[in-house]
Amino acid sequence: MKNALLYYEPHLTALKHDSYDVVAISTHPDDVEIGIGALLAKLSREFHYKVCIIDLTNGEPTPHNDDPKIRIEEAQKAAQQLDVDRVILSMPNRELMDNLSARYSLAVWLRRLQPRLVFSPYGRTSLASPDHYQAQLITEAAIFYSKLTRWEYKFKNTAPHRINKLLYYYTGREHITLTNEHYFAVDVSKYYIHKIKALEEYKSQFKSSQNVYSIIKWIKGLNSFWGIQIGVEYAEICISPTILVFDDPLNAIPKYPL
Repeated sequence: MKNALLYYEPHLTALKHDSYDVVAISTHPDDVEIGIGALLAKLSREFHYKVCIIDLTNGEPTPHNDDPKIRIEEAQKAAQQLDVDRVILSMPNRELMDNLSARYSLAVWLRRLQPRLVFSPYGRTSLASPDHYQAQLITEAAIFYSKLTRWEYKFKNTAPHRINKLLYYYTGREHITLTNEHYFAVDVSKYYIHKIKALEEYKSQFKSSQNVYSIIKWIKGLNSFWGIQIGVEYAEICISPTILVFDDPLNAIPKYPL
């Protein structure tokens, strides 16, 4: 059998472009919004980059949702709040594994969308879903497969595409040591309202009671903490696997904490 690709048919919003500047990989719908939702809104709304989210799974089943279509509709509405497009693949939630089928399926989409920058989940989530770390491995492999020549038959006959820029995002659940990483914070205060509106679309996921803090309040606290570190209201952080380059060291010096 020449082509062993098991291709997952996706759910997607109407894609407005043939190619995208930025593709953000999300393990489940809502993960990327938690990590860098405001940054994606900033990239789209302020810098006018073409941004697309690729969810590897539809995130279902979950405790408070009986119909996967509800989660898909919520994800599409969340993408609209951020002013980005979205593709939801049908890899298995709770059983996501880094394997050739998953790698090839994502590589097809990277070849099609031709991003210059890919955002990836990062790190192990020991007390949360093991899918997150598997998503990181799948993404890293798919970026490599995206550039390979003389293997087009494995990738739906799509042309090779080289991606030179990878950044990881942090949701607050990952067990990583940030002090030894190339990480940076982005001021997203102006666009934070779009992140919150996007998260509020996930009514089937973010339920709260009078006795506990809601997940959204917890996320706001995390982003406020990062914001304090650089002297702004809200910030999100990214992690680079390569050394960061800048021309003006003076402007790169962070502000003192408030």
